Amino acid sequence: MRGAQVWTLLKKELSGVIRDRKTMVTMLMMSLLLYPILFGVIGMVMKSQEDKFAEKDSRIIVVQQSAEAIPLIDGIRASGEFEVVDAHPDDARGMLMEQEIDAVVVVAADGKGLQMKVDYDDRYGASNKAVERLQAVSEGYKQGMIAQSLQEKGLSLDILNPVSVESRNISEDTGGLGPFGTFLPYILAIGLVAGSMQIGVEITAGEKERGTITTLLVSQLSRAEIALAKLLTVLWMSIFSVVLNLISLVLGLLVLIQTVGEEFPADALKGIGVMTLVELFAVMIPLGCMTAAGIVFLGTFARNSKEGNAYIMPLMFLMMGLGIASSGMDANVSLAYYAIPFFGPILAIKQVLLNTGNTLGLLLTVLTSLVYTAILIIPAVKLYDREEVLFRT
Repeated sequence: MRGAQVWTLLKKELSGVIRDRKTMVTMLMMSLLLYPILFGVIGMVMKSQEDKFAEKDSRIIVVQQSAEAIPLIDGIRASGEFEVVDAHPDDARGMLMEQEIDAVVVVAADGKGLQMKVDYDDRYGASNKAVERLQAVSEGYKQGMIAQSLQEKGLSLDILNPVSVESRNISEDTGGLGPFGTFLPYILAIGLVAGSMQIGVEITAGEKERGTITTLLVSQLSRAEIALAKLLTVLWMSIFSVVLNLISLVLGLLVLIQTVGEEFPADALKGIGVMTLVELFAVMIPLGCMTAAGIVFLGTFARNSKEGNAYIMPLMFLMMGLGIASSGMDANVSLAYYAIPFFGPILAIKQVLLNTGNTLGLLLTVLTSLVYTAILIIPAVKLYDREEVLFRT
């Protein structure tokens, strides 16, 4: 196999992609703006809803079933966060279902103390906010009653906290991405397939439709060189798409932080370092190779672009499913999982982002992925030797 010939065809394929300005602009704009726009809209909706519920008093119906409930009910009224609606208790459930009120509160005494029952509808944010506020008032009332009882007996409030527990999450010291390391593999896996699927179909099944495959077959290139050049083209576009998705994701998270005003995500992003990026690409390249080999094989086997997209779409769903499955896996898993095709690299990406230091698992993933790539590219090369496949309609 001649590297110079493969490089020539690779440049030709990439230049064809780059010359298609409409495709490149669409790819760049969609990839870079997707997450900022998505997270920006989500952040604005979350902020708007939170502000709306915070400014609006919760409308509730209070049913008093005992005289001992008066102090608690007075506390609810005095909190300034509730609008107590006068209505018959029999009408309360119907009003709650019609969203005329946010909650129904029944306060009674059971011989041991007060009991507050709350009916609400968790489908609506206003109703959930009412429950949150009622729980806060109830907790304040309980703490006040306990403090009063202790003072009457001459006891200190410190008796309520005989043990002080201080916990420290050491993952913050290791530089991992925390919760973001759980769902980022899912995003990256989808980005690999999405970024290369259309290009892969275009340079395989698309060439059959246009009839340009004949020019390649009569050239000085061997069938293996043609297949390898197409695989490298798809791989390059996969990695390029992932880089764009990563940039877009970081921008999207920054937009979300700015919109919602939470500090936690900003701290988590500090876990991205040079070594993290090096390890990440070391794992993603073999995953991209496997994905590209699968796309080239399926695209070459397909009769036309429509059929090629239909064949490759299950690969997208496979990546989505494996990404979701990896999010539920613990950091300490058997090495056997790292040898599973496609799943191993996605799991390894998670370990890199969480900075678990599983070097043996990463090496196993890289080696097995390269083996699987070779296994997948062999039938793709053989397809280029079968003219009944290349020219079938």
